[in-house]
Amino acid sequence: MKPFIESGKYPIWLNEGVVSQSELADLRARNIEVSNFHYVVDIDDEESREEALFTIAEHHPNERIWSESRPKL
Repeated sequence: MKPFIESGKYPIWLNEGVVSQSELADLRARNIEVSNFHYVVDIDDEESREEALFTIAEHHPNERIWSESRPKL
């Protein structure tokens, strides 16, 4: 996802703890539109995922939403 994120072409939403505060600041300093949840979205919980998708859709109406995650080890 790094090349996709760094392209700056798309707004990015990140789960809590995916990047450090300094990494988040760096992305923003490079004018990458990035938002981060201030709580952990439990990707294994359908209700939690749906709430997160609803929030994103509110901020970006009529836009396609892509979701990517790593499986838990």
